[in-house]
Amino acid sequence: MRPTASGEVPAARRDDLEPAARVGREFGALEWSICAGQSLGRLRVASFGFDENLTSNHLSFALLFGTGAQLALSPRWALRLGIRAELPLSRGVFSYGESSGEQRVFFETQPVVAVLDLGVVVHL
Repeated sequence: MRPTASGEVPAARRDDLEPAARVGREFGALEWSICAGQSLGRLRVASFGFDENLTSNHLSFALLFGTGAQLALSPRWALRLGIRAELPLSRGVFSYGESSGEQRVFFETQPVVAVLDLGVVVHL
């Protein structure tokens, strides 16, 4: 994120739990799947300014629909690439106050959120 007009630097982070039903099909070492479920988590937004540092937390809940592929490297390890759309049922709006007393929004959860998944899968 870029600095605001008042010089503050905002930052955001999400921590989620995503219970979802997944249906897949295997093609040798490659597995393709689709999923539908929900995402419940915490959205943490922090703003670092010259004389004040603020942090705010927001509980997020969204419905999700997605698709992805896994490439098996071994029986326990795989690489994953996926994309999903989330429909937030709770939307956080984060703002800051200017010296004039006006409130400016620097981050707002959108009505539809696209998420790209890249990662390593470990089967326990």
